[in-house]
Amino acid sequence: MATRLYFHWLFCSSTAMSLRIKAVLILILLTAAYAMITLSVQRLCVSPEFEKLEQEHARKDLLRCAYALEDELAHLASAAADWGIWDDTYAFVSAPDARFIESNLTQTAFAELRVHMIHIYDAKAEFVTGGAWDWRSGQAMDPGDAFHLQMKKMLAARKGELPLTGICSTDQAPLLLAVSPILNSHRQGPSRGWLAMGLYLDQEYLEALRRKVQAGFHLDRLDAPPLLQASLRSPSSRAEPDLLVENTSSALKRVSMLKPDLFGRSTFVLWAEVPRTITDVSESALRMSLTGGLLAGIVVLLCLWIFLDQTVLRPLGDIRRHMTGMRQDGDLSRRLPTRRKDEVGLLSREYNAMLDRLGDSRHEALRQTYRLGMAEMASEVLHNVRNTFSPLKAGLFMLRERLAREGALAALPPESARPDHVRLGLGLRNAENKTAELYEQAQALEKDLDSLQRFNLGARSTEPLALRVILADSFLFVPDPLRQMLELKADESLAAMPPVMANRVTLLEVFSNVLNNSAQAYSQAGQQSGTVEARAELEMHGDHGIVHLILSDRGPGLPEPELARIFQRGYTSSKEKRLGLGLHWCSNAINEMGGRIWAESPGLGQGFAIHIHLRAG
Repeated sequence: MATRLYFHWLFCSSTAMSLRIKAVLILILLTAAYAMITLSVQRLCVSPEFEKLEQEHARKDLLRCAYALEDELAHLASAAADWGIWDDTYAFVSAPDARFIESNLTQTAFAELRVHMIHIYDAKAEFVTGGAWDWRSGQAMDPGDAFHLQMKKMLAARKGELPLTGICSTDQAPLLLAVSPILNSHRQGPSRGWLAMGLYLDQEYLEALRRKVQAGFHLDRLDAPPLLQASLRSPSSRAEPDLLVENTSSALKRVSMLKPDLFGRSTFVLWAEVPRTITDVSESALRMSLTGGLLAGIVVLLCLWIFLDQTVLRPLGDIRRHMTGMRQDGDLSRRLPTRRKDEVGLLSREYNAMLDRLGDSRHEALRQTYRLGMAEMASEVLHNVRNTFSPLKAGLFMLRERLAREGALAALPPESARPDHVRLGLGLRNAENKTAELYEQAQALEKDLDSLQRFNLGARSTEPLALRVILADSFLFVPDPLRQMLELKADESLAAMPPVMANRVTLLEVFSNVLNNSAQAYSQAGQQSGTVEARAELEMHGDHGIVHLILSDRGPGLPEPELARIFQRGYTSSKEKRLGLGLHWCSNAINEMGGRIWAESPGLGQGFAIHIHLRAG
């Protein structure tokens, strides 16, 4: 449940986290999960199997040692049985004879039998004869009084005629002992005694036995009563005895088993230390497997990351940067590449189609707002016209009244009135009526334009605008004949400028007016084409930045006296002497937005430039 909640938060959370970071986190989590699962499988499933294999290997090594001891006991029991059913031994127990001892109990016989001890006991468990020799060195190896005493007790308590084998402790070393009843050659009784053969497990013999079984083992005595005798199996049994396996160090594993003393006085521990080669090899193999798996997983995840980055994350980042740049500079002409044929390419094509429709809607809105701006300018012109008609109408009315008072337009009979007076009176009346009619029409048209202005943008709000985009849009509002002869060259400095704080519609009207004037100047100078160059500079005025825009042409220019009057109401340089409200209105609009506008010209025939200061956003 916690994992589900975490992944839900990772994928669906509204926290400010980019897809790239989320993808990296997912890949890291997948790598960690893969490593944890692989390590858990190795530790919980694979490593225990190797541990079992190593324990089994150690058990088999020790069992080989135990079986080697049992083989020695079996060989010893066979030799004891041969001597026990020998007629000479049978006769010697009944009537001891020194010749039997001299001819049979010699060091040569000990060496041939490869035993260290041969003892003969009668039916009452009394020692008859025998000895213990080391056939290699010729030294006597008496097992000690305690051994003799324990043998007598054991044989006296023994019932039946079955042989006996095992390990017993002596004063010399642990002794492999085989006891066989003394019978006739037909294995018939009753038994006349017991014959015991022994083999000392000294260091020399144990070393030879280690080489034989190719395993290192040790035999130690625990001087304590037998431990859990009921649970210990018979030493002579080929069934697997109880083994204890433990790790003594990181490099060794110890396996041990208990072998009870034949007399029951103590217990022997047969143990061996086995190198943990299987565990070392398994650990090395598991480390290599884990490392290889992690490297393979990292390579796969790296390839997956590259694939995601190239096919999803990077294109989405391009779309985000495209939208951010478009929001900052308002340039709707930017387009995303559509070469891809997958979902990202489809998204880019749909996005470009949306921008096309948005651009069309924007151009249409700009045309509407431009027409509204022109209506505002026309309203100002009509207001001036109406103001002009007002004194004209009043003057005509006062002239007609004065003429009437002076008798020029007296109420004379029609037949006596002078024709010129009649025509003058009718002309004045018609002029007065026509003036009143034009006045009323101008007033009605001004009211209509004022009503149209209510649908305008209202208060001229400002917003961050990109000069390069606004200048390109304003060029579209220059009348077609003039736009075809005019070329607008935008310097690279425009793209480096920060946005300016201005009203979009007002700035469009200002720029289009300036471009329109430049085109008219080229046309009046008889030139078939012309160029307007636009460049900008960023200036610091106090604690805020000012964008200085320069629009210059190579037209006829203006002399110094006229240059100072171009922003005045009523000034015009046009040959048709049209009413000059364009630059005057532009000056007022720029001033309302907190900017500044001025012009400069080196003189006639040397071009013209408009300078505009706008506050940087």
